[in-house]
Amino acid sequence: MKNTEIIYGVNPVLEVMRAARRRCHEVLLAVGRKESLSIRIEDEAQRHGVFVRRVSKEEIGHLVRTDKHQGVAARVDPFAYASLEDVVERSLADPRKAFLIMLDGITDPQNLGSLVRTAYLLGVHGMILPRDNAAAVTSAVVKSSAGATEYLPVTQVTNLTKTLGYLKEKGMWATAAEAGGDKSIYDVDFKGFNVVLVLGSEGGGIRRLVKQNCDDIVYIPMEVESVLSYNVSVAGALCLGEIARQRRY
Repeated sequence: MKNTEIIYGVNPVLEVMRAARRRCHEVLLAVGRKESLSIRIEDEAQRHGVFVRRVSKEEIGHLVRTDKHQGVAARVDPFAYASLEDVVERSLADPRKAFLIMLDGITDPQNLGSLVRTAYLLGVHGMILPRDNAAAVTSAVVKSSAGATEYLPVTQVTNLTKTLGYLKEKGMWATAAEAGGDKSIYDVDFKGFNVVLVLGSEGGGIRRLVKQNCDDIVYIPMEVESVLSYNVSVAGALCLGEIARQRRY
């Protein structure tokens, strides 16, 4: 089927149907998989009028090119990115102020999916990704996010530096998180501000021009002196958690 893609995993398939942001054409269930989970998926498919086809687990593995499919896959419309303008306007409509995350050069689908999941659960309004030299929302990212990609608006932009300029014109405060920052994340007051958190890749960090266009550069304190650093998805979770805590109280 042209112009469709395959996603896999129990939660991603369930959330694609529940969110209904993109059409689910059919669900593929492996013969012999755990009956209780099959019933859950079949019930959800029936509620949304989605055809369920029983196939071998080998066929699913061949389609998704991994054995981590949990015996379920679905053929769906391609992921639809949001426009930057829509994400910004939606975020500014929140009385608690805007809360966005921008990723510079994250290429690992597992890290991207994990950050999508955390961002969605902590109330982030949207995620901004560069169009080039970075991971896009693929089936691996959907799986890693446990289906949170179907709820968190994600936008792709050509130039992060220009995008930061646009966000500042809209009244946003850009905070970059990187080892060697000027102040601790826990010493910054985020209450009452429109915030965009900027994270960089584990290898190269945040690019120079992007970092220069941020208002603050913060670090996450560690209890030990070490050459090790936080994984970017963990660093993102810690920073997003602190910002969300301040927004809540």
